[in-house]
Amino acid sequence: MTFRLRMTLVPGDTALARGVGPVHAISTHAEAACFTDGVLEVVDTRPGARETMLSDGRKVLARIGELPVPLVLDRWSLRVADWRPGSSPDRHVTVDHRLDLGALAAWPDIPGLEDVSGVGRYRTTVRLGRGWTGATGARLELGEVFDTCRVTVNGTALGPVDQVTGVVDLQGLLRHGENTIEVEVATTLLNRLRTVRPAEFGAAKRQRYGLIGPVRLGALRTGRGVRRLSDRGPGRLKRAPERPGEAGSRCHGRYWRGFCRRCRGTGPHSAWCS
Repeated sequence: MTFRLRMTLVPGDTALARGVGPVHAISTHAEAACFTDGVLEVVDTRPGARETMLSDGRKVLARIGELPVPLVLDRWSLRVADWRPGSSPDRHVTVDHRLDLGALAAWPDIPGLEDVSGVGRYRTTVRLGRGWTGATGARLELGEVFDTCRVTVNGTALGPVDQVTGVVDLQGLLRHGENTIEVEVATTLLNRLRTVRPAEFGAAKRQRYGLIGPVRLGALRTGRGVRRLSDRGPGRLKRAPERPGEAGSRCHGRYWRGFCRRCRGTGPHSAWCS
Protein backbone atom coordinates (compact mmCIF):
# COMPACT_ATOMS: atom_id res chain seq x y z
CA MET A 1 0.00 0.00 0.00
CA THR A 2 1.39 3.42 -1.03
CA PHE A 3 0.43 6.79 0.44
CA ARG A 4 1.31 10.18 -1.07
CA LEU A 5 1.30 13.33 1.01
CA ARG A 6 1.89 16.83 -0.35
CA MET A 7 3.28 19.55 1.90
CA THR A 8 5.00 22.89 1.44
CA LEU A 9 7.95 23.83 3.63
CA VAL A 10 10.09 26.95 3.72
CA PRO A 11 13.77 26.74 4.61
CA GLY A 12 14.16 25.88 8.29
CA ASP A 13 10.65 24.45 8.68
CA THR A 14 10.01 20.95 10.04
CA ALA A 15 6.89 18.83 9.63
CA LEU A 16 5.95 15.49 11.13
CA ALA A 17 3.63 13.21 9.16
CA ARG A 18 1.87 10.36 10.90
CA GLY A 19 0.19 7.59 8.94
CA VAL A 20 -2.84 5.70 10.15
CA GLY A 21 -2.70 2.04 9.12
CA PRO A 22 -5.03 -0.89 9.74
CA VAL A 23 -6.21 -1.54 13.29
CA HIS A 24 -3.79 -3.87 15.07
CA ALA A 25 -2.96 -5.19 18.53
CA ILE A 26 -0.49 -3.01 20.45
CA SER A 27 -0.41 -4.84 23.80
CA THR A 28 -1.88 -7.98 25.33
CA HIS A 29 -2.03 -9.96 28.56
CA ALA A 30 -1.71 -13.13 26.47
CA GLU A 31 1.62 -14.47 25.30
CA ALA A 32 0.87 -13.48 21.69
CA ALA A 33 -1.94 -11.68 19.85
CA CYS A 34 -2.86 -11.03 16.24
CA PHE A 35 -5.70 -8.83 14.95
CA THR A 36 -6.52 -9.53 11.28
CA ASP A 37 -9.64 -8.63 9.26
CA GLY A 38 -11.45 -7.56 12.41
CA VAL A 39 -10.83 -10.81 14.29
CA LEU A 40 -8.56 -11.06 17.32
CA GLU A 41 -6.65 -14.28 18.04
CA VAL A 42 -4.57 -14.75 21.17
CA VAL A 43 -2.31 -17.64 22.16
CA ASP A 44 -1.40 -18.63 25.70
CA THR A 45 -0.32 -21.58 27.83
CA ARG A 46 -2.79 -20.72 30.62
CA PRO A 47 -6.60 -20.89 30.52
CA GLY A 48 -8.80 -17.88 31.22
CA ALA A 49 -9.63 -14.45 29.81
CA ARG A 50 -6.92 -12.31 28.20
CA GLU A 51 -7.25 -8.60 27.46
CA THR A 52 -5.74 -7.05 24.34
CA MET A 53 -5.44 -3.34 23.53
CA LEU A 54 -6.05 -2.35 19.91
CA SER A 55 -4.52 0.62 18.14
CA ASP A 56 -7.93 2.38 17.96
CA GLY A 57 -8.17 2.44 21.76
CA ARG A 58 -10.50 -0.51 22.23
CA LYS A 59 -9.87 -3.34 24.69
CA VAL A 60 -10.98 -6.81 23.64
CA LEU A 61 -11.26 -9.87 25.84
CA ALA A 62 -10.70 -13.37 24.46
CA ARG A 63 -10.94 -16.61 26.38
CA ILE A 64 -8.41 -19.44 26.38
CA GLY A 65 -10.02 -22.85 26.93
CA GLU A 66 -8.87 -25.49 29.39
CA LEU A 67 -5.35 -26.82 28.93
CA PRO A 68 -3.33 -29.71 30.37
CA VAL A 69 -1.16 -28.81 33.35
CA PRO A 70 2.40 -27.94 32.23
CA LEU A 71 4.99 -30.61 32.96
CA VAL A 72 8.44 -30.13 34.46
CA LEU A 73 10.87 -32.63 32.91
CA ASP A 74 13.55 -33.37 35.49
CA ARG A 75 14.48 -37.03 34.91
CA TRP A 76 16.89 -37.54 32.00
CA SER A 77 19.47 -40.02 30.78
CA LEU A 78 22.72 -38.32 29.76
CA ARG A 79 25.45 -39.56 27.46
CA VAL A 80 28.55 -37.35 27.23
CA ALA A 81 31.28 -37.59 24.60
CA ASP A 82 34.28 -36.28 26.58
CA TRP A 83 36.82 -34.71 24.20
CA ARG A 84 40.48 -35.02 25.27
CA PRO A 85 43.80 -34.25 23.53
CA GLY A 86 45.20 -36.94 21.26
CA SER A 87 48.73 -37.92 20.33
CA SER A 88 49.17 -34.83 18.14
CA PRO A 89 47.63 -31.34 17.98
CA ASP A 90 45.28 -32.38 15.15
CA ARG A 91 43.94 -35.46 16.95
CA HIS A 92 41.66 -36.08 19.91
CA VAL A 93 40.27 -39.03 21.81
CA THR A 94 36.74 -39.44 23.12
CA VAL A 95 35.75 -40.93 26.46
CA ASP A 96 32.12 -41.95 26.93
CA HIS A 97 30.15 -41.11 30.11
CA ARG A 98 26.62 -42.42 30.77
CA LEU A 99 24.45 -41.20 33.64
CA ASP A 100 20.84 -41.28 34.81
CA LEU A 101 19.87 -37.93 36.29
CA GLY A 102 17.14 -37.53 38.88
CA ALA A 103 17.58 -33.76 38.63
CA LEU A 104 19.31 -31.51 36.12
CA ALA A 105 22.55 -29.78 37.09
CA ALA A 106 25.55 -28.11 35.48
CA TRP A 107 28.38 -30.49 34.56
CA PRO A 108 30.80 -29.03 37.15
CA ASP A 109 28.23 -30.02 39.81
CA ILE A 110 28.00 -33.65 38.59
CA PRO A 111 30.68 -36.03 39.91
CA GLY A 112 32.94 -37.16 37.06
CA LEU A 113 31.99 -34.29 34.73
CA GLU A 114 33.66 -31.41 36.59
CA ASP A 115 36.36 -30.78 33.94
CA VAL A 116 34.71 -32.40 30.92
CA SER A 117 34.23 -30.63 27.59
CA GLY A 118 32.45 -32.13 24.62
CA VAL A 119 28.93 -33.05 23.52
CA GLY A 120 26.13 -34.16 25.85
CA ARG A 121 22.97 -35.90 24.67
CA TYR A 122 20.01 -35.72 27.05
CA ARG A 123 17.03 -38.01 26.55
CA THR A 124 13.69 -38.34 28.34
CA THR A 125 10.34 -40.00 27.68
CA VAL A 126 7.04 -38.45 28.69
CA ARG A 127 3.55 -39.94 28.45
CA LEU A 128 0.86 -37.48 27.34
CA GLY A 129 -2.92 -37.70 27.44
CA ARG A 130 -5.33 -36.78 24.66
CA GLY A 131 -5.66 -33.23 25.93
CA TRP A 132 -2.17 -32.49 24.63
CA THR A 133 -2.92 -33.54 21.08
CA GLY A 134 -6.21 -31.64 21.14
CA ALA A 135 -4.49 -28.36 22.03
CA THR A 136 -3.44 -25.82 19.42
CA GLY A 137 0.22 -26.68 19.93
CA ALA A 138 2.96 -27.09 22.50
CA ARG A 139 6.31 -25.63 23.36
CA LEU A 140 9.41 -26.74 25.20
CA GLU A 141 11.11 -24.27 27.54
CA LEU A 142 14.71 -25.36 28.11
CA GLY A 143 15.51 -22.89 30.87
CA GLU A 144 19.25 -22.45 31.40
CA VAL A 145 21.44 -24.25 28.86
CA PHE A 146 25.12 -23.81 27.96
CA ASP A 147 26.43 -23.71 25.26
CA THR A 148 24.76 -24.36 21.88
CA CYS A 149 22.00 -26.94 21.60
CA ARG A 150 19.51 -28.63 19.30
CA VAL A 151 16.29 -30.54 20.00
CA THR A 152 14.78 -33.72 18.55
CA VAL A 153 11.19 -34.81 19.28
CA ASN A 154 9.99 -38.31 18.38
CA GLY A 155 12.83 -38.64 15.87
CA THR A 156 12.25 -35.27 14.18
CA ALA A 157 15.12 -32.78 14.42
CA LEU A 158 13.91 -29.21 14.97
CA GLY A 159 15.36 -25.99 13.66
CA PRO A 160 17.86 -23.77 15.48
CA VAL A 161 17.07 -23.05 19.13
CA ASP A 162 16.76 -19.40 20.17
CA GLN A 163 19.81 -18.99 22.40
CA VAL A 164 18.21 -16.07 24.24
CA THR A 165 14.81 -17.50 25.21
CA GLY A 166 15.52 -21.24 24.95
CA VAL A 167 11.92 -21.80 23.80
CA VAL A 168 11.17 -24.39 21.12
CA ASP A 169 7.88 -24.72 19.18
CA LEU A 170 6.68 -28.35 19.14
CA GLN A 171 3.46 -27.84 17.19
CA GLY A 172 2.32 -31.05 15.51
CA LEU A 173 5.14 -33.22 16.89
CA LEU A 174 3.61 -34.55 20.09
CA ARG A 175 1.30 -37.55 20.13
CA HIS A 176 -0.98 -39.37 22.53
CA GLY A 177 1.05 -41.82 24.61
CA GLU A 178 4.85 -41.93 24.89
CA ASN A 179 6.95 -39.10 23.45
CA THR A 180 10.74 -39.00 23.35
CA ILE A 181 12.54 -35.68 23.69
CA GLU A 182 16.28 -35.33 23.10
CA VAL A 183 18.47 -32.28 23.69
CA GLU A 184 22.04 -32.24 22.39
CA VAL A 185 24.39 -29.71 24.02
CA ALA A 186 27.83 -28.84 22.63
CA THR A 187 30.26 -27.06 24.96
CA THR A 188 33.41 -25.02 24.58
CA LEU A 189 36.81 -26.61 25.36
CA LEU A 190 37.65 -24.35 28.30
CA ASN A 191 36.96 -26.76 31.16
CA ARG A 192 39.22 -29.44 29.65
CA LEU A 193 41.93 -26.90 28.74
CA ARG A 194 42.08 -25.84 32.38
CA THR A 195 43.49 -29.28 33.21
CA VAL A 196 45.65 -30.04 30.16
CA ARG A 197 47.16 -26.56 29.77
CA PRO A 198 47.02 -25.06 33.26
CA ALA A 199 49.74 -22.49 32.58
CA GLU A 200 47.47 -20.74 30.08
CA PHE A 201 43.96 -21.63 31.24
CA GLY A 202 44.30 -22.73 34.86
CA ALA A 203 43.19 -19.36 36.25
CA ALA A 204 39.89 -19.42 34.32
CA LYS A 205 36.72 -20.40 36.14
CA ARG A 206 34.85 -23.51 35.11
CA GLN A 207 32.00 -22.83 32.74
CA ARG A 208 28.58 -24.20 33.71
CA TYR A 209 28.02 -26.59 30.82
CA GLY A 210 24.94 -28.61 30.07
CA LEU A 211 21.16 -28.56 30.23
CA ILE A 212 20.49 -26.98 33.61
CA GLY A 213 16.81 -26.13 33.25
CA PRO A 214 14.26 -26.15 34.61
CA VAL A 215 12.83 -27.76 31.48
CA ARG A 216 9.09 -27.20 31.08
CA LEU A 217 6.64 -28.66 28.56
CA GLY A 218 3.48 -26.59 28.07
CA ALA A 219 0.43 -26.85 25.82
CA LEU A 220 -0.78 -23.87 23.80
CA ARG A 221 -4.32 -22.91 22.84
CA THR A 222 -5.82 -20.14 20.72
CA GLY A 223 -8.69 -17.95 21.90
CA ARG A 224 -10.75 -15.54 19.81
CA GLY A 225 -12.43 -12.21 20.41
CA VAL A 226 -14.70 -12.30 17.38
CA ARG A 227 -16.42 -8.90 17.52
CA ARG A 228 -15.68 -7.21 14.20
CA LEU A 229 -14.89 -3.54 13.68
CA SER A 230 -18.25 -2.83 12.06
CA ASP A 231 -20.20 -4.36 14.95
CA ARG A 232 -19.47 -1.76 17.58
CA GLY A 233 -17.84 1.63 17.75
CA PRO A 234 -14.79 2.47 19.87
CA GLY A 235 -15.07 1.44 23.49
CA ARG A 236 -14.49 -1.51 25.75
CA LEU A 237 -15.80 -4.92 24.75
CA LYS A 238 -16.76 -6.63 27.99
CA ARG A 239 -16.86 -10.34 28.63
CA ALA A 240 -20.31 -11.85 28.79
CA PRO A 241 -21.21 -13.72 31.99
CA GLU A 242 -20.51 -17.41 32.11
CA ARG A 243 -23.74 -18.32 33.93
CA PRO A 244 -27.24 -17.77 32.51
CA GLY A 245 -29.15 -14.96 34.12
CA GLU A 246 -26.17 -13.34 35.82
CA ALA A 247 -26.89 -9.78 36.97
CA GLY A 248 -26.12 -7.15 34.34
CA SER A 249 -26.24 -9.71 31.52
CA ARG A 250 -26.60 -8.37 27.98
CA CYS A 251 -26.20 -11.77 26.40
CA HIS A 252 -29.00 -14.22 25.63
CA GLY A 253 -28.04 -16.19 28.71
CA ARG A 254 -28.27 -19.67 27.23
CA TYR A 255 -24.90 -21.27 26.61
CA TRP A 256 -24.04 -24.65 25.22
CA ARG A 257 -20.42 -25.80 25.08
CA GLY A 258 -19.23 -22.24 25.37
CA PHE A 259 -21.49 -20.72 22.69
CA CYS A 260 -24.80 -18.90 22.92
CA ARG A 261 -27.69 -21.01 21.57
CA ARG A 262 -29.29 -18.01 19.89
CA CYS A 263 -26.08 -16.78 18.31
CA ARG A 264 -25.21 -20.27 17.13
CA GLY A 265 -21.50 -19.82 17.52
CA THR A 266 -20.92 -16.30 16.16
CA GLY A 267 -18.63 -15.86 19.13
CA PRO A 268 -17.43 -17.57 22.29
CA HIS A 269 -18.87 -16.42 25.57
CA SER A 270 -15.84 -14.17 26.01
CA ALA A 271 -17.53 -11.60 23.73
CA TRP A 272 -20.99 -10.05 23.72
CA CYS A 273 -23.47 -12.13 21.76
CA SER A 274 -26.29 -9.57 21.53
